[in-house]
Amino acid sequence: MCTPTYTKAGLSMASNVLSLGSASSAAQRQMDAQRKQTVYSLNRSFQNYEIERQDAYDETVNAIMKARHNALSLGSAVKASTAETTGGRSANMIIRNTEGDTARAVSALQENYKSKSSEIDLNKETAYINAEESLKAINNSAPKMPSAFASAVSAAGITLDAITQQQEIDLKKKEAKR
Repeated sequence: MCTPTYTKAGLSMASNVLSLGSASSAAQRQMDAQRKQTVYSLNRSFQNYEIERQDAYDETVNAIMKARHNALSLGSAVKASTAETTGGRSANMIIRNTEGDTARAVSALQENYKSKSSEIDLNKETAYINAEESLKAINNSAPKMPSAFASAVSAAGITLDAITQQQEIDLKKKEAKR
């Protein structure tokens, strides 16, 4: 026998289940959008860091080429002037000194590039860790669906309430007939 009380209980259970499902799917869509944005942002950061690394490399190569070109010009001028005025050991020491200056300048440029590259690697690692933490936070903020046991207990409670209400109605009807 389907009484209004049982119908109400059935509709209440169906409403609970449907509202949980729709709230969960809306939250899931929002979390998926946040995850997608986090990964997109990470990828863009990585691209920017690699562009920065390439720019640093190009800048270093250009600076080394310029330093070597200047060294060749200076070396030629030093060789020409020492050949005219002095000779022997003093001239060789001056030439070696200019070559040493060039080597030190090139070495400094290479070290600067290595430190810039290391800094970029650290920035990429930091961006990755931040994205990973952000994704974990998104996953932890997810609304949790009630377990099957909790759903069964809720349904049992609604059913028990409906049965109790129906029994009260039946009891009132019997008392009213007397």
